[in-house]
Amino acid sequence: DIDVRQGFNYSQNYDALIKQALLGKTVQARGPTVRGIMGYRADSPIYSYDPKKAAEHFKKAFGGKLWDTGFTFTAYVQEGTPQGTAALSALQQGLQRINPKFKMKIQSLPWASISDKLNNREKPASPLTY
Repeated sequence: DIDVRQGFNYSQNYDALIKQALLGKTVQARGPTVRGIMGYRADSPIYSYDPKKAAEHFKKAFGGKLWDTGFTFTAYVQEGTPQGTAALSALQQGLQRINPKFKMKIQSLPWASISDKLNNREKPASPLTY
């Protein structure tokens, strides 16, 4: 559901994440492709933290059912990656502020375990890096 994806995109406080967790040493990505890799577009739009827009999208998701029922899922992060953990923690807090029924658990695992979950389609979310 596109409204779920957009709700998540507006739930992340990108500026705070970059300043606090990544120590200001990066810029917000313009989609999944980074500068210097084929497919990168400098004019791609970027999302900004907007809890009101996030709530609007979540309220429309699945015909309005998601907002009332909420969700619970586990996001996996590779052990020893504090930036990934910080990114997920920030998203977790943003989701909780938008709707207390939105529950995201964070679990640190070795990369091999995350890869197995991905290959077995058991992995709903994980921060990816280049």
